[in-house]
Amino acid sequence: MEGCSFCTGAKHSFVLIAEHPGQTAINHCVNRLLGCLLTISTPLVCGALLFWHLDGTDWFEDKYGERAVLIAVCVTVVGAYLISSSVAGGYICIMDTLYLSAFKDME
Repeated sequence: MEGCSFCTGAKHSFVLIAEHPGQTAINHCVNRLLGCLLTISTPLVCGALLFWHLDGTDWFEDKYGERAVLIAVCVTVVGAYLISSSVAGGYICIMDTLYLSAFKDME
C-alpha cells in the first residue's frame, strides 16, 4: 500500500498482526467458520436439490439406468465442493486484506 518491497511489506504486516493478537484470533476463527460453512453447505444443498429433482423423473432412470441419479448427485457434489472451496479461499483472502487495511488505517 505504501510502495515498499515485498519483504518490508511482510514485516509491516507481521508487526501489525502481532500488535493485535486477540482481534487476529477472532478474525481467523470467523473466517474459517464461514469458509467451512460455505464449503460444506453449498455442495450438500446442490446434491440434495439435484436428487430431489431427478428422483421423481422416470425418463432419467429409463435412459441412463438406476444408478445414474446417484452418480449425477456425486459428480455434482464434487464439482460444487471444488467451486465453493475456491470461493471460500477467495473470501478468506479478501477478509484478511480488509482486516489488515482497517488496522493500518486505525494507526
